Amino acid sequence: MQKALFFLGRYDVDKGPPEHRSATSLVVRAVDHEAADDYGKLFVEFDKDSNGTLDASELEALAAKLGTNVEIFEIEDDGVAKDAFVAKCQRLFGKERKVVIKVFQVEEQWRNEKRGRDDQQLDARYVVQTIPAPTDDEFADGLKSSTRFGEGVGSRAIVMDAADRNLFQIYQSERPDLNAVRTLMQQVMECVQHLHGKGLVHGDIKMLNVVRLSLDNRLRLIDLDAAAKFSRHGGDYVCSKFSSAILPPECFAKLDAGQVTKFEAYFEGVGAELREKVAPKVDKRGASYVVKTFSLTEDGAPKRIDSLPYEPVEASVAVDYWSLGALLFQLVAGEPLVPSNRDDDCVNAKSMAILASWNDDAAKRNLAVIKDAAAWDLASKLLVRDPEQRAKFSIADALARHPFFHPESGDAEIKKQLDAMQTTLDSVKADTSSILRLSEEHRDELRKTRSTIIRAIYEATEVSTPTAFVVLKEKLPTGEARVELTLNDDGTGFAVEGKAVAEAKERYEEGKTWMGTLAKFGRGVMKCNPKTISDAVHKACDELVVGEEMWLYLVDELTGKPVVPEGESIYPIRITKPAEVVSKLLPAMQVGLHAASLVNGVAGVVRCFGYPCPKVPEAWRAGAQDSVEILKQESSVEAFGAVHEEVLGGGEETKTTRGAALRELKTFFAERDKQGSYAGLRRIGDDDGTAVWTLLTDPEEVKAAIEKRAAQRRVEMKQHDVFVATALSDGSEEASQA
Repeated sequence: MQKALFFLGRYDVDKGPPEHRSATSLVVRAVDHEAADDYGKLFVEFDKDSNGTLDASELEALAAKLGTNVEIFEIEDDGVAKDAFVAKCQRLFGKERKVVIKVFQVEEQWRNEKRGRDDQQLDARYVVQTIPAPTDDEFADGLKSSTRFGEGVGSRAIVMDAADRNLFQIYQSERPDLNAVRTLMQQVMECVQHLHGKGLVHGDIKMLNVVRLSLDNRLRLIDLDAAAKFSRHGGDYVCSKFSSAILPPECFAKLDAGQVTKFEAYFEGVGAELREKVAPKVDKRGASYVVKTFSLTEDGAPKRIDSLPYEPVEASVAVDYWSLGALLFQLVAGEPLVPSNRDDDCVNAKSMAILASWNDDAAKRNLAVIKDAAAWDLASKLLVRDPEQRAKFSIADALARHPFFHPESGDAEIKKQLDAMQTTLDSVKADTSSILRLSEEHRDELRKTRSTIIRAIYEATEVSTPTAFVVLKEKLPTGEARVELTLNDDGTGFAVEGKAVAEAKERYEEGKTWMGTLAKFGRGVMKCNPKTISDAVHKACDELVVGEEMWLYLVDELTGKPVVPEGESIYPIRITKPAEVVSKLLPAMQVGLHAASLVNGVAGVVRCFGYPCPKVPEAWRAGAQDSVEILKQESSVEAFGAVHEEVLGGGEETKTTRGAALRELKTFFAERDKQGSYAGLRRIGDDDGTAVWTLLTDPEEVKAAIEKRAAQRRVEMKQHDVFVATALSDGSEEASQA
């Protein structure tokens, strides 16, 4: 009578809420009241020679069927008889076995999980196994007729041993210290190593998919519905099922409008919950980010991948290594790598963009919160952007030799490694001391002259290199040859005369010429005249880009000065084909000069070219004010960046090519500054676009420089108002005379 109340006549399903629910599955706890009967039936099934005793090989196969390993039975040399086996099972698992039933809403994922388990003969010490259960058809009929699981839960299921806790519960409730984290990470890595040894990538390694069984209090992996086979000759694809916040950069795509339409068409017709999960995440600038996901056919093959707006990602151990890094980060830092929701998906486009655009700079900023040097080093080796480099990581080597797993080792080599790691971490923390958390007042000041144009021209998440630079005909003086001049109080000239002033005039004239040329670009754009822009670009290259070499100097964005390194340096970078190179970099150069013009007008721009004074004589400034006013106009700078690529290609229509200038600049740096030294410049500020690149490292110097900028900008705004008022007055007089 009691059995009639159980699901499928054997499972007493918990009356409370489910153990776990996601967009694709439901997990409930239950007690299996027929488990004891299974023990005897299984003994008979696996006693191949029917001698009433299971030998070692027979017991090993049966242990796997039960979802455990043979060692737990402590077998004698002469095998084990039926009564002893059944009694042992009842002690280990109980006459009424505690289980979980995982119900799949997406049948393809059920097939994928079954395929991964059935094909690879996985070890129960590392992966929670499925256990004897009713047939697939019996489950399908039972799920269709039962109301205890809710509507639309699916018709496919598997049964596994119930775990004690998952890793998230351990993390939240037990609050493991660093030594406990070492043990947890060691066990998880051993599980992943076993999977990889079987040619499988898990594809979804996260806290919820790692559980602890009370059998031996060790961790095991669950949820193989995202698993994929890999091989040197090509394998499956990953991300048919995913948790986006633990995925590596190669698993994301940024889509344009046409690609979004194609993506949405591909997933048309899927359930509402899944459609919401895969939907593009759109940032404030309209950029759409997605995971490179896809659907599966009944036999596990990708569906219509030619209809996707991207290439799916081939399965690789590198995917799991990144997820291990994200797992380690959360365990030691106490927070996820990026903001995520309850399903471990990115909460918004910004979180997804952080992962999609991850680079060495992002790693330094984000991993600097890790306090332990060995943990930081291990995370740094796992959270690497390049999947090929990441794939070279070795779990076996790390477990055997990495200092994180051997903190008390007396081995001299490990101690040497630890000391080196601590030195490196201290250096990174000094750099990111940062990535200063500036006051809101200072952040506002940076936004006024930096972030607006960066967001207009570039994607803020892509700006991982300095963007302010100038190209000069000759190298600037170094050391004692460098002179700083002071303007007279009346603004008519300098406090000293002679050669220094002549050289200052030369620097000023070169900066003024560039300013005038860029102003022509702006006028051409405002007239929507590609020919005017094209003529200006080619004329600039003819007039300004001369000779066989020119020199690219980076500009300190806080001081406004070009960076002139002392001693040996690859900076300034020598450009041997200036006509070819400089024309491609013009839009990026214009962005930096635009920012300088907003801060300090004519003086701000010519200062970038090595002009040795923070102010310009009135007579000099008047001759360049028209040009700087054009350069200040954000619309002309943004538009020039958008049409520049089309113009150089001979196009006649303006098309948005946001980010093209930045890509040219990044390519230039990748070729000429492979180590990313950037002449000693460091990025400070915040991730919201208010960051700048500067040589200054002392927080007080940084704040003083920002306050100086603010004062200069206020003066420049007043001069701008006077200029506009004068222009309007002159225009009125001309009109009245006419």
